[in-house]
Amino acid sequence: MVKSKKLSNISILTGIACAMYVVESFIPLPMPLPGVRWGFSNLPVLLAAVLGYGILPCAMIAFGKSFIGALLSGRIASATFFMGLSGSLASALFMGWLKKHVPKVGTIGISELGALLNNTVQILIAGLILGNSRAVFYYYPYLVLIGTVTAYLLAVVSDIFLRSMNHDAKV
Repeated sequence: MVKSKKLSNISILTGIACAMYVVESFIPLPMPLPGVRWGFSNLPVLLAAVLGYGILPCAMIAFGKSFIGALLSGRIASATFFMGLSGSLASALFMGWLKKHVPKVGTIGISELGALLNNTVQILIAGLILGNSRAVFYYYPYLVLIGTVTAYLLAVVSDIFLRSMNHDAKV
């Protein structure tokens, strides 16, 4: 892909991710789990990974989404910002690496593994922020359950986008 086209696509994906981040912050989950988000703003990161943009572009989209999204929604420099940023970056780096080094993994695998890493890192950061409180680790199974469902839905939507763009997708 031409370098300027790739940069334009990364910028567009970052903008979409930021918009989705802000919108999803206004849509509460239908269950009483404080701080849990839908995760739909990770779709552009997943698309970048599946399209093979590489590790750094995935991380750039994740960072832009987390930073600009938190800035626009008033969550900048909060504990949830650092948890989200850490989880998103770890997930994006891993998904970009996974696509490059394990090409047989499909969209669902990339999405599910990325979500699992995102949730794991967020819980670890929460444990550090709260002084290694055990209570935060009881939250982990709920995050994984919600993340698994959302990651699957994101993979399906990603596959639909890729097919509409005439890209081969391995869900």
